[in-house]
Amino acid sequence: MIVAPLLCSVLAVGSCSAGGEAPVADDATSPAASPGSRAPAEVDDASLAASEATGARLRFPSAQLRLPDQTWTAKSAAKGSGGGYAPGLSGKLFINEVPTITNYPDLDELLDLSLADANRDESFAVRLGPERDLDGVSVAVLEGSGGREHMVRLETGVLEPQPAYLTLEIRTSGSAALHRERVDAVVASWQWR
Repeated sequence: MIVAPLLCSVLAVGSCSAGGEAPVADDATSPAASPGSRAPAEVDDASLAASEATGARLRFPSAQLRLPDQTWTAKSAAKGSGGGYAPGLSGKLFINEVPTITNYPDLDELLDLSLADANRDESFAVRLGPERDLDGVSVAVLEGSGGREHMVRLETGVLEPQPAYLTLEIRTSGSAALHRERVDAVVASWQWR
């Protein structure tokens, strides 16, 4: 029941009008990742040495980040959603915070549903990768590539400013090395609010 609105929100971002920054929450609170039952996986520390993204800053209720570089254009959407795209649509970034009904949703179940949906919808296989660190919080990673198309999706639960399931998805076409560089730059720019 939670995944359907999440997927609808992701699709809605693509049809939003271009704008500056995404909506900003008025209060600045520290994050609290909601607990999950999945055992901690090894965290990929590649982002620790990555150069921080330099593109437009996107602000959301629980976090802020930057687009990979100045050539990416920001797209604003409803509160808690937004993203951006690269020239010639060679890259897209989506972020969504979907409120949850409970403070402690079953993150394993949501991740399993998200992985199943991705494998049904994508033209390439999507797998669960090593967890990544987002400003001190370990988050789940779904990733896949096919031909010159690459996708990574980071997912986690947050408790503040409201309980929500957060999804950050980055898609690019071209070299795998450039895709990793863009993902690492965005992850390095992430800050919880």
